[in-house]
Amino acid sequence: MGSPLKIVEVEVSDQRALEPLGTKTKWWVKDYTHLFKVNYEARREDCSEVVVANLCALLGLPHAKYQLGLVRIKDGEETWDEKYGVLTPSFYQRPAQRLVDGNQLLLSKDSSYPAENRYKVSEYTVDAVAQVVRDLEMPPIRFCGSMPDSVNTALDVFVGYTMLDVLVANQDRHHENWGAIESGDRRMLTPTFDHGAALAPGEPVDRMQKRLETRDQGFSVDNFARRAMSPFWDQPGGEQLSLYNAWRAFSRYSPGASNAWLGRLRKLQLDSIYATFAELPEDRFPKVARDFCLKLVYSNRERLLARAY
Repeated sequence: MGSPLKIVEVEVSDQRALEPLGTKTKWWVKDYTHLFKVNYEARREDCSEVVVANLCALLGLPHAKYQLGLVRIKDGEETWDEKYGVLTPSFYQRPAQRLVDGNQLLLSKDSSYPAENRYKVSEYTVDAVAQVVRDLEMPPIRFCGSMPDSVNTALDVFVGYTMLDVLVANQDRHHENWGAIESGDRRMLTPTFDHGAALAPGEPVDRMQKRLETRDQGFSVDNFARRAMSPFWDQPGGEQLSLYNAWRAFSRYSPGASNAWLGRLRKLQLDSIYATFAELPEDRFPKVARDFCLKLVYSNRERLLARAY
């Protein structure tokens, strides 16, 4: 499933190619058809993107594609810097289409919504998001070829995204990490994208090793998985939901779709999950990280299929 390291050269003087959205450095390359996102130092976010995209493909979830890469930032004839990251083709067609982030969709529904805040937004509730997503069309058809037959609406698809978040411990589906592709008077749900925060990229490798070896259940990988929080809230000023409880809450809006996505997850064998990690380069994703993340995903898969803590 993996792919060779892709070398991408970017002229540092081409400031038009810088993408301002988000917190990470990004450039549009290849005539603005692909985005290169730089990896944070000492983190594994680029590898997380690739693994989660491969899992999406196995589950049939509409998703952005990612490839490991190395960007050479050049100033004139001299190489100025080199950075690892991921290369992803744009999932919307410029200039005929544009991306509308979730915060803008929520703001158009509620003029008091705090669209400028990204984290700890208690107005970012399951109900508010569900109402917005209900108004969207399905993702573009080119992303939907492998979905379950019973998944027929944008909200059905979004339920699958929240199941994915539990599976890979993605705590970062804030209101700028999903949205709509606007094409004329149509608004289509985006494929799922930006999974760099999945698979615990901030957890140090030595701490991962201790969690794998511990007999203390409170420090175990299973407990680490169980405590993962979503950015969603049950009501304004109420309770922030765990990843699992956010998925359960969205599932109540579309139980048929939830069952369909669980069916796909049930068919996803452990060796297939292992294969999504197998081709990652050891220097980018060491064996301890792979063992930890596999146990993390296996634990989350078991909890999802059990439908209860």
